[in-house]
Amino acid sequence: MDGIAGRLFLITGGARGIGRATAEAIAAAGGDVALADMDGAAASQTAREITDRFGTRAVGHALDVRDLDATRAVVAAIERDTGPIAGLVPAAGITRTQPAETMDGAAWRDV
Repeated sequence: MDGIAGRLFLITGGARGIGRATAEAIAAAGGDVALADMDGAAASQTAREITDRFGTRAVGHALDVRDLDATRAVVAAIERDTGPIAGLVPAAGITRTQPAETMDGAAWRDV
């Protein structure tokens, strides 16, 4: 993963699952990570674990990416407090146990 060391990456859905695994891979390559997740406490805990394990900077933030104003505010806070964001990993998402063609607009946006 060339070009990652010392750069900051924002990972939505970063507290667990694919987001967390991606954050760990970036940290293992020497990159810094900002984790944004609906579960802010889990994002902060995951960030502490990544810092402890890999020695890179990791921060956690509570964020519901469906809220555009909140997303703008979190991005501004990360850039103000941690530095410029070099890349984005959009891993936030939830699952629904119904066929996509039966979902209404609100359920589809949630996924």
